[in-house]
Amino acid sequence: MTHPKWLNHADGPVTKFQYNEQAYEKGYGLLHWGDKPTLEPDYYGEEWYWKAKSEINSLNEAVEKNILTLAYYNPIGRMAIGKPEATCIIPATKEKLLEPIEIEPYGEADLNPQDYQNVFKALRFDQERLIRVTPKEAPILFDPDLHIPHWAACNWKQIEREIVESVYQQEPLPYEASSLTPTKLEICAEEYLRLTLSSFRRVSKLGVEQKDVDVIGHTGLNQDKLIMAEMTQGGNDKTAERQKRLEKYADVSDALFLFAPRESKPSESVEDVTFVATEEMFDELDGNKRTSRMLDKMLMQN
Repeated sequence: MTHPKWLNHADGPVTKFQYNEQAYEKGYGLLHWGDKPTLEPDYYGEEWYWKAKSEINSLNEAVEKNILTLAYYNPIGRMAIGKPEATCIIPATKEKLLEPIEIEPYGEADLNPQDYQNVFKALRFDQERLIRVTPKEAPILFDPDLHIPHWAACNWKQIEREIVESVYQQEPLPYEASSLTPTKLEICAEEYLRLTLSSFRRVSKLGVEQKDVDVIGHTGLNQDKLIMAEMTQGGNDKTAERQKRLEKYADVSDALFLFAPRESKPSESVEDVTFVATEEMFDELDGNKRTSRMLDKMLMQN
């Protein structure tokens, strides 16, 4: 599966407010990495370092393979989603982006960088199909718990492609478990445990790091039963890894739960770990009036 591309105006000259307003309006996503007017990744690997090379290559790849891309205009708090049509070099004065020079991916433009304040490497979106959104219009994309990449250009592997597609196509998210972001999935798993276990109450991490266990709680009349749960949106390897991670707490926990899509259930079950399909979890929550309203809000249902 091809992950959406991510382009973030978060560091260096691309953070200037005026550049972001102009790029957002005209449908461009920007990278800097110095002022040489080239998209040849190897140049950046030699003159800068591997991160620059990787980000320049990601920009080229987005256009070359026509990959759905999100551009985050960080300083003005907006995003654009679209299919990139062309790579280009955009020279700039101190206050203004000048006329873009379209070049082929991995190509170079004929200009003197010393004549300009900045020289940006960029992609141009298909304007007719470009979707511009604010946090109010697409809150799911601005969710602070979505683990927005710190890189300026990369694949956004943490977000489900279906979520990006639904915003791009301007359609409601599918009303199903696969549309939940990781943080919302964790909330839903906690609510499922609250509905299905007597007196379940989430507690602090008790010294267990976040990377090890997603949810820890107590249940029972005296709150003396320790419950631990892990969750993932899938991939058989990832689910098996989470199951193995949980198993090491079998000696200290009274019950262990693993939440994942039904199709990614590990081929080898573990006696101490109860597998709960996220589809089953979703149906359980949807059948309860309170948690059904919660799902509606999470998935922006009318």
